[in-house]
Amino acid sequence: MRSFSMTAAKDKAIKNKALALIKSLGTGAFNPRVLQYASIQNLFLLITLVTYIQSTAAPSHGLIKLSSASLNSLKDSMPKDPPPLFEDSTQKTQPSTHLNYTAPYTDFPIQVYTLRKALQKDFHSTLLQLSQMGFKSVEWGGGWYGQTPEQTAQALKRANLVCVGLHVGLGELKSDIQKVAQQAKTLGAKFVVLPWIPLTERTSLGAYEKLTRLLITLADTLAKEQLQLLYHNHDFELNPTRKNTLPLEHMMLWAKGTQLKFELDIYWVLEANQDPLYFIETYGSQIYALHVKDRDAQGKMVDVGQGTVHWKTILELAYKKGVKYPIIEHDNPVDPLSSAKAGLKYLRQIW
Repeated sequence: MRSFSMTAAKDKAIKNKALALIKSLGTGAFNPRVLQYASIQNLFLLITLVTYIQSTAAPSHGLIKLSSASLNSLKDSMPKDPPPLFEDSTQKTQPSTHLNYTAPYTDFPIQVYTLRKALQKDFHSTLLQLSQMGFKSVEWGGGWYGQTPEQTAQALKRANLVCVGLHVGLGELKSDIQKVAQQAKTLGAKFVVLPWIPLTERTSLGAYEKLTRLLITLADTLAKEQLQLLYHNHDFELNPTRKNTLPLEHMMLWAKGTQLKFELDIYWVLEANQDPLYFIETYGSQIYALHVKDRDAQGKMVDVGQGTVHWKTILELAYKKGVKYPIIEHDNPVDPLSSAKAGLKYLRQIW
């Protein structure tokens, strides 16, 4: 079994992750089905830290108590060297060896919502700078920035950029699906994404089911136009219900075998204290794209490559499971263009 020094600074991210998981288990907020996969990916973190806490911490910590027998049982079920999800910044760029293949992602699109301030300031120059950085494609989102879809398509062409997908609101999808399809086709996009839903659409598990059934119908309509419909998650779809189940997982189960697919945002999965590897492993055939969005040990969104997420592990598994697009994004970068450049450079370094 791998061991960790819990006082070492380099283990800070691992310790924080394990503490969060244990606290969730202690309050009943952790999805048991996620735990099944965590036994492969993250369980060794739980065991190591629980053992450490039980030997040193006072009862006032309020963490779960595991008996020696249950600890031993868990240890016996663990692999000798499970792949890490979190590592410190000095280790995370090292090659991963747990998957015996080379994943050939050759393109990392950028979600232009990352660059919305730059696009509003200088639309054409921003697109040209993306191309000069080495980006080949974009995922469109955040509006039209004073342009029409036709003008946007022309600007992308001049910048030698391809549009792979288009984010649109639920109101647009419901009111005029054909208009959405035409906008996506004008851009040359392969898929359309619902990036967010208002509170009124997520008041209960029943509301999520109603929404999913609607999206399945809309996905069928877009499929006739050779377009894929995706649903993009935040953290609220990953907050456990009273029955300790996850709305996003229900949505994936309801959508299984249909045209509706998903865009898994890694940051928001982690923010909800869930395991992205579990979702990719279990529902990979339904996940069409990832949002490659980084997170530091304190939960802050940071430029890709500056956080604690082990992207090599995630991307290898995503490719193995058939995820088509790993898309770079940062919701609120200090410098949008620098953030985009740093993310692309990092992913190319580890790939």
